[in-house]
Amino acid sequence: MAEALHIRINPQAEITHHRINDRYFVIQADDFLLNPEDVIAHAQRNRDSFESPERGYPGELLDLEQASLAALHQYWRKQVSRVFSFMRTEIQDTCQLSLTTLQPEKFSWIQRLPHTDFRRDPGKDNYALLVYLFDREELGGTGFYRYRDRKFWQSVKPRQVEDPNGGLNIVQARYPMFKEPACYVTESNEAVELLTHIPARFNRMLCYSGDVPHSAFIRDASLLSNDVTRGRLTLNSFASVWPKQAGT
Repeated sequence: MAEALHIRINPQAEITHHRINDRYFVIQADDFLLNPEDVIAHAQRNRDSFESPERGYPGELLDLEQASLAALHQYWRKQVSRVFSFMRTEIQDTCQLSLTTLQPEKFSWIQRLPHTDFRRDPGKDNYALLVYLFDREELGGTGFYRYRDRKFWQSVKPRQVEDPNGGLNIVQARYPMFKEPACYVTESNEAVELLTHIPARFNRMLCYSGDVPHSAFIRDASLLSNDVTRGRLTLNSFASVWPKQAGT
């Protein structure tokens, strides 16, 4: 666990909305952090503490301590809760720095799909907030998608929990694209439909429901770097919240 980082949020950052579909939207705020350079410097100082998850995220992660989260926690409570209309009590939020590094030839089959975020509690809603901490827009923003057959993916995804290749034969039989060389998903294909794409910009924040399939929009994976000052570094926060009930 890295030492605490004091994240500071720009109170003048103006929120705009981007519609994904009839149900979901993304909020965006540019110039979101007052100290983005401090966050990058923190990542650089603690580069050796980044860890690669066994599967899922295609890169390396650095968890941040609770002391780092005060400003973000208040942002979830005071700003995001108004926009997405959830309860301001019992918000469980976490934060990490993420560096996308994995080349597609090392993907498991599930990493070729957009993903939805893990739901901690069946009764709660999930939201994700990310901040781009790189100034090379060609490293990619974020795409939002629709599974063409959600029930199929819900049935086959559990097969790869223990084995990264579990269910691959079923997936390949249904979708021939999984027999082709892997890549980061960007455009629509036989498995998913691209709904919208928001380009990256240094210190741009996006916040959205974790139930919407989403993925880093990386057209050229050769641009990815292990260097946090040159690579696709993001600040990511996740919140598990109680939805408001009718009349509350």
